Amino acid sequence: MQITTTYRGRTVTITDIAPIIAEQQRLEEALGVIMRGFDPNRPALLRAREREIVDLHDRIVELADIVQRWREAEEAALAPVRDANVMAVWTAWRRWQAVDAAYAERRRGGDDPDDAESAR
Repeated sequence: MQITTTYRGRTVTITDIAPIIAEQQRLEEALGVIMRGFDPNRPALLRAREREIVDLHDRIVELADIVQRWREAEEAALAPVRDANVMAVWTAWRRWQAVDAAYAERRRGGDDPDDAESAR
């Protein structure tokens, strides 16, 4: 599977989402290191890192969008397979129901395959 998207101003084709997720997690951790000690009453303490903080945020948002688009494309690609699986199980279930009904009918008619006496 693949998707084509724009990342950091360039058109890119993504064929493996794992490195994107790993990069997103790495950036989230980097932002977390900065923000964990943040005191909202003293934002001036991080003023010197504002550009870095905003850049990390923007990159995380871009990557999250790519991951979301990948998941949506993956779901769309898998939907027919999932539908086919559901239909196959439904067909098998209907067969089982028919077998069970035939078995129950034989038992009602006195032909019980589980009864040793009726087999004689």
